[in-house]
Amino acid sequence: MKIYAINLASQTEKKNYIINECKKLNLDIDIFDGVYGAELSEEYLKSNVLDYPNCYLTRGEIGCALSHIKIYEDIIKNNLPYAMILEDDAVLSSQLPNFIADFEKFNTKEGIFLLIDDFKYIVNKKIKIGSFDIYPVESATTTTGYIITLEAAKSMVKFLYPIRYEADMFKIFKMCTGTKIYATVPHLLSSNDKDKSNSSIEDDRKLLVEKRKTYRNNLFKNYEKRKRFKRFLWRIFIKPKQKIQVYKS
Repeated sequence: MKIYAINLASQTEKKNYIINECKKLNLDIDIFDGVYGAELSEEYLKSNVLDYPNCYLTRGEIGCALSHIKIYEDIIKNNLPYAMILEDDAVLSSQLPNFIADFEKFNTKEGIFLLIDDFKYIVNKKIKIGSFDIYPVESATTTTGYIITLEAAKSMVKFLYPIRYEADMFKIFKMCTGTKIYATVPHLLSSNDKDKSNSSIEDDRKLLVEKRKTYRNNLFKNYEKRKRFKRFLWRIFIKPKQKIQVYKS
């Protein structure tokens, strides 16, 4: 399995960290140069980001979103059946290589498989991939590490241009693209920067978080109007049967 690790070229300490973290588990990774949002031109932003700057997306969030999308495009270009994406603050479980082996041998599903430790999942919908328990995800908001399949990458690229959502809006991605989102329980990686103290995008993000939340909700409502009947059926017939649980390490 190809493993991409996103790293900004200027952050050599983080690059060395994720390389060493993977070496401990004998995992080969490709360092993928992340997009540094601060260097994007105003012309590029206005051409490639929906309603910029009124959308309240920060340059850091845009750069992060583009980094993940560009990996999806590389997966498609190289016709990879699946690939793993890590951010450079990931802390890896010793079980990760075993999961990779089981995934390559047993998985038959398309979608995104989160490896993180903070999400809501549907307890009564467990599936197995080899010896690992996998659950459908209700919502999650971190991109520290996950596996994405080829068909899911295609769906995401088609939906995400122009840029209008942060990279970690998995619930929205699921609802808008039909991409299945899963997660391993227990989790297989976490972040060494959970408080975001070393995040390159968090300071700017905090200043706009409430305005961005309102904007994002309105954006999604416009989409939901076109899917109102489908959502109505889901709320009546499917949602009541789901048992949702929060997973947090």
